[in-house]
Amino acid sequence: MATAVILARERAFIINNISMSLQELINYKYIVASIVYSGLGILILLIAFWIIEKITPENLWKEIIDKHNIALAIVCAAFMIAVAIIISSAIHG
Repeated sequence: MATAVILARERAFIINNISMSLQELINYKYIVASIVYSGLGILILLIAFWIIEKITPENLWKEIIDKHNIALAIVCAAFMIAVAIIISSAIHG
């Protein structure tokens, strides 16, 4: 008997939540904010990579592509992941 009451309440709760409007489900300001912050994060990542490119004595792109330096490619990938984590943490809060 108690189980039937709980199931009935759960069904009523689900039916009430399904009837939410599309405007309530999709809030456009959050979508726009996500796009803006994503663009900002990519821009900061590219600027950080450009700074590292200028600081290092060799041309990183030439070293990775032409000379197939896998170790440098791994270091650059780790750098990009680290900067991306920092940027996402700063944006997320």
